[in-house]
Amino acid sequence: MTIVSDVAVTIIGLCITTAIVCLTVGISHRSLAATVSGQMGSLQGTISIIGNGGAKVGGGAVQNIGPLVWQPIWRQTGGVLPDGSVDPQQYNDCGETNVAATVRAIRGVPKEPGEYRQQLGGPSRSGLTTADDLVRLLALNNVSAHAISTDALHAWNLCVSAWSNRNPVYALGSWLSPASLHWLSLRDKRPEFLVFGDPWTGTEVSIAHDRWTAQYAEWLVVVDDVCHYNAIGEATPGTGAQA
Repeated sequence: MTIVSDVAVTIIGLCITTAIVCLTVGISHRSLAATVSGQMGSLQGTISIIGNGGAKVGGGAVQNIGPLVWQPIWRQTGGVLPDGSVDPQQYNDCGETNVAATVRAIRGVPKEPGEYRQQLGGPSRSGLTTADDLVRLLALNNVSAHAISTDALHAWNLCVSAWSNRNPVYALGSWLSPASLHWLSLRDKRPEFLVFGDPWTGTEVSIAHDRWTAQYAEWLVVVDDVCHYNAIGEATPGTGAQA
């Protein structure tokens, strides 16, 4: 049964019980209304949790909804596979590293980027990941997302909207070199540029609109969930490298 239906059943049960008791002992309608009002008030906190902008209930407490900078900026180089061996595709694992950081901030699970590489087929698979690959990888880790193919102007506006809604975004582009494509992860918005986490350097990079127009490469991955865990500054799992 869902939280909403549980609350509805509880409210109905309390109202019926109160009415029976009040009628039995002859309490007035005014007293009955006051009693029911008090019981409804005691449930107000529970109801507000359900409507609190998508806040999730876990371990008996409501987790925060945090900004995109709660995602750590983990480095793709130096990664290892689940068996402890060095990931031979580490230089191509920008997408997997972004996913690792996002899952950490959304689900609270710290896993090495190499584990996500393993989920996509292991080290023998090509290191290049498409938008659909990243959506599938996020889904395998209980995070909802969708891929969008669009032009640079629309993509920029989508990033601004996602930042306002606190939804992580990955943007594909020739950010490092005209000869290669690379996934960056949105972190912040400033008046004249967007701020992304770069898994190649493990640092933030600011991209103004003119650079975006020149280097953006058609694809975004927009995550439908929001960050609940503050992982700022955490080291990349398995490498000891600081975010």
